[in-house]
Amino acid sequence: MQSTPPTIPNNPPRRGLSGGAIAAIVLASLVVATALTGLCVGLLLPSFVAARESARKQSSAVNLKVLATAIHTYAADNRGALPESQEVLVVRLVPKYLATIPTIGPDVLRVKSYTYIPLGNLGDVRNPGDAIMLFEAPGMWKRAGGNLVYANGTVKFIDGLKYDGIVEKAEGAMAKPALPK
Repeated sequence: MQSTPPTIPNNPPRRGLSGGAIAAIVLASLVVATALTGLCVGLLLPSFVAARESARKQSSAVNLKVLATAIHTYAADNRGALPESQEVLVVRLVPKYLATIPTIGPDVLRVKSYTYIPLGNLGDVRNPGDAIMLFEAPGMWKRAGGNLVYANGTVKFIDGLKYDGIVEKAEGAMAKPALPK
C-alpha cells in the first residue's frame, strides 16, 4: 500500500512575529547596547585620563628626585660646588651618577622638559628649602602647574598659574649669581 504525501497549503497560518518585526527588535537591541557602551565609556574615560596624568606627574617627580640626589652627590664630591650650567650637568652628572640607573638612563637631561638653575656652591645657598634648583618646562601638563626641585632636594608639584610665576622668578634669578649666606 502506497501512502500519499501530506499536502502543504499555499499560505499556512503564521504564528509569532514576522521577519520585519524580528529585524526591528534586533536593531533596537543593538541601538540600546551601543548607547549603554557609549555611556560607560563617557563616564570612565575622564577617570582614565586623570589617572594617566597623575602617573606622569609622579614619574616626573621621581625622575627629578633622582636628579636632585645625583646633583647633591656631585656637590659632595666637589666640595659643595654645583654644576655651572645645564650642559655641564649633562656632561659630568650623567656618565658618573646616572648612567647606572636603569629607569633614568643617559637621555633624561637631554630632554628640554627640565631646566637646571645653577646656584653656585650648595653651602652658600641662603634658604635651601626656598631656592629652586630644577623645574619642569611650563606647559608640560594639560593643566597649569609642574614639579619644582628645591636646593634641599625636595620635589613639590605646584598647581595652577602660581607655577608660572615661580618659574618666571626662577628664570630671572638664573641671570644673577647666587647670594652668599
